[in-house]
Amino acid sequence: MSTTLGLLQPVDLRHVWEDKARDFTPWLARENTVEDLSFFGLEIELWRIGESPPVPKFNVISKPNDWTREVKTRSATAGQPSETKKLQYEFWTKFKECAESNSDLRVQKPGYQYWLTSTIGRAYFHVAAIISSWSSVPQKNEPEIRVELSLTSAEAKKQFAQLKELEGAFAPKIALPLIWHSSPDTKSKVYVATTANFMDKVAHAV
Repeated sequence: MSTTLGLLQPVDLRHVWEDKARDFTPWLARENTVEDLSFFGLEIELWRIGESPPVPKFNVISKPNDWTREVKTRSATAGQPSETKKLQYEFWTKFKECAESNSDLRVQKPGYQYWLTSTIGRAYFHVAAIISSWSSVPQKNEPEIRVELSLTSAEAKKQFAQLKELEGAFAPKIALPLIWHSSPDTKSKVYVATTANFMDKVAHAV
């Protein structure tokens, strides 16, 4: 049976697809098939072990010409990073060089992603730098760069409250206002954010 744009058309494959040929794609090519669709020939077997219910086993006995090569090509293309991801990788590469040359920070290996993390020597406390096209404060599409400290232990709520009590001691040393956020789950975080476009190579040149 073949389908064309939702229309079912019964076809006796014994007259158009000889078993010894095993390739029915030339016949399908002559039909009014839908572009960008691929057709396969499946042989269905029923297998039973002992008294267990029979289960189907599908064998691919015919596939479109160059299907394997096409899948490999698509997979290779899908694995390539986008232009945005490339810019993020470039930004983090320069960021890592600058951070480790001018501070005691040891950050993770740069990746094609919007974040980069660093340990601070205490379990369940994580520092992350984030470059995003979404601004977290006004909640709108606007480039943003932020740095956040995340607390993820079972005691995160208590630690978050203790840290907030000390805000007056360390907030003056930070150029930007602190944003405190305690989520309904155990995770909590405090961060600073500023409007900045990570895609501007001139602005973040080292």
